Amino acid sequence: MHDENQLTIDMPIVKLGRHIMAEQFAQMELYDADLRDKTAVTTVHETRKAIRRTFTAIDLFASYFTPELLAGYQHWLKKLMKRLGRSRDMTVFLIKLQDYMANTGAPLTRLESYWHDQLLAANANVRLYLNRPRWASFWDEYAAFVNTASQGVRPIKIGDPIQARHIIPILLYRRVAAVRAYDDLLTTKTDVSIKELHKLRIQCKELRYAFQFFTPLLGPEITPVVDVLKALQVNLGDLNDARVALKLLNNTPGRETAVAHYRAVQIEEISRQMAAFNPLWEALNAPTWRQNLAAAIAVL
Repeated sequence: MHDENQLTIDMPIVKLGRHIMAEQFAQMELYDADLRDKTAVTTVHETRKAIRRTFTAIDLFASYFTPELLAGYQHWLKKLMKRLGRSRDMTVFLIKLQDYMANTGAPLTRLESYWHDQLLAANANVRLYLNRPRWASFWDEYAAFVNTASQGVRPIKIGDPIQARHIIPILLYRRVAAVRAYDDLLTTKTDVSIKELHKLRIQCKELRYAFQFFTPLLGPEITPVVDVLKALQVNLGDLNDARVALKLLNNTPGRETAVAHYRAVQIEEISRQMAAFNPLWEALNAPTWRQNLAAAIAVL
């Protein structure tokens, strides 16, 4: 018997888009109760990841749905994402601080205590937001959208490509172009800022999500393509974590000795990650990476 949820290269692209958004909604739904109750580290991480993937899906498939409808859903998810982002940043800061203290024996407990209290307040703010009546209305509306086949679909003109195999290559290469466009900046500017690299990180993350969405339909060559992208993303992620840590340290009252100590650690981490960046970027720009990508897409 044919599985209605099975992805195929011949399925309508709008059906594939809704399927992907429904998968991400199911992930958010899976963690919803814990997010409202304990706001655990894993819950925050997985919910943020599902929302990020939803944003990527909306960008990929926006032209096949009513734009005002998707923009409204994105608006509410962005509000939650902002609150989750603060919880996430503090959590990562504390985990890395605790690891550093465990490995070095550095007495930074007062710094840890201050940001732990701030994390508790940030998590409480997440729970407060989720208990708003308007959020419950949005949640029900969005659930209906991802589970209703005809809702919000734009009319298709005769002759328009609608099958996944026709459109996926365009969607993927558009995201690839958004990443590779940074090569001009990186080869012409000698002092690329961490903020600029953070924007590249976001583009890399969106490209990786796009690859993951379509992996079941692509050739096996997509695996080394994603592996290279993942290594670059980890590097840029660690670089951004150090940038955020410096920002949090700048907002820490008192505790001057601990702040100065840990600021020096973050500056050293930034130097280390910046040095590791170029080889990873070269791997993504290598002909082998593009050839693997082309081979993975060629099966469509």
